[in-house]
Amino acid sequence: MSLLLKPEIDSFRDHAESIDERVEWQAVIKGNPKPDIKWMKDDTELQKDERYDMEEDKRNCKYKLIIKKLSLEDKGIYTVTAKNYLGETSAQATLTPHSK
Repeated sequence: MSLLLKPEIDSFRDHAESIDERVEWQAVIKGNPKPDIKWMKDDTELQKDERYDMEEDKRNCKYKLIIKKLSLEDKGIYTVTAKNYLGETSAQATLTPHSK
């Protein structure tokens, strides 16, 4: 029998990276049942597209937000939210692009 667990988020930290670099931002998110994950930037939900990608390694509870090519417009506060029927939690971190 597996233990039910409301979502918990670990290791989602502020990040600084050079413009034009690929950014992989990882959060460790635990929960049972496996939570639904949502990534937001400044209150706007992010979707997979030509700029952003999301990867899930559910076995190891690792979730990544990938920015394929960082630009100055990517500066801001990012939020990851994890939700299952037992509860919801979120964590925020700031992304700071800088020129080389």
